[in-house]
Amino acid sequence: MDLHPDVAGQSWGRLANEAGKPGRESSRGPVAPEQEPPSPEHQRLICLELGIALLVLPWTHLWTENNLLLNYPTIRIWAANAFVRGAFSGLGLIDIWLGIWEVVSYRETKVN
Repeated sequence: MDLHPDVAGQSWGRLANEAGKPGRESSRGPVAPEQEPPSPEHQRLICLELGIALLVLPWTHLWTENNLLLNYPTIRIWAANAFVRGAFSGLGLIDIWLGIWEVVSYRETKVN
């Protein structure tokens, strides 16, 4: 078995450590840049958006009439159950409450 010239004589650990370095290109192309974590404001916005979607979506026709459930009639009947819809809406309410609570109680500390 022939090894690629970049791999011959190098340990896998060393290759893994070098792969994340800026400007390092592998034989498959450039390495994707590391992404910054989302800001706290963005995380709270996502929390609110997800909560609103979970609150409203189970009561629309999109909940049971979508391409994901067309081939699974048993799951479609289960998803149409009012208890299941209410449970997902309840999760949405909790998610909205958590997002609002984070907005109200979030205090950023200054690092000296």
